[in-house]
Amino acid sequence: EAGADATLRATGGDCKGQTALEMAEERYHVDVVALLRRSTLGVEAQAALDKQLIDAAEEGDAAAIERLAGEGASPDAKGGFAGSFPAVCRAAEQGHTAAVEALLRLGADPNATASAGGTALTTAAKYGHAEIVAALLEGGAAVDTVHGNGRTALMLAACYGQAECTRLLLEAGADATLRIT
Repeated sequence: EAGADATLRATGGDCKGQTALEMAEERYHVDVVALLRRSTLGVEAQAALDKQLIDAAEEGDAAAIERLAGEGASPDAKGGFAGSFPAVCRAAEQGHTAAVEALLRLGADPNATASAGGTALTTAAKYGHAEIVAALLEGGAAVDTVHGNGRTALMLAACYGQAECTRLLLEAGADATLRIT
């Protein structure tokens, strides 16, 4: 990001003639490959990859998410209305557990917020996607984050009668005494 040239080739050693990208690919360093590919992409190409990843998240295609991230798509890509809906929130809303898990494995922020202030956790809790609630909590989602409407994931799970999500959130330490502000 400070201007390093990812296209330079090694002049010696066991990697002679290879670029940094080729070295990382050969050794299956997926996270490094993604960083290097992003550094060499143009803005339009990056936007196209990110849109494909968002679409894959909405469709629940975990394999495509993995592939696109390997090609340089950001696991924290945002899209939808005004470009403000994180891929992890889209997958959570649709109930796509494998997609959420793939995004988290690839480094997506479990606390990313949409423009209305919702997170993947508040969305999953509202819609009763208990497996996703569990994955997000395990992935580091903050249990008592307040949604843009002033409610926590626990409040939304309780309001919409999502018993399993309510249980998971309480077991994770959600504060049942908080009030809507």
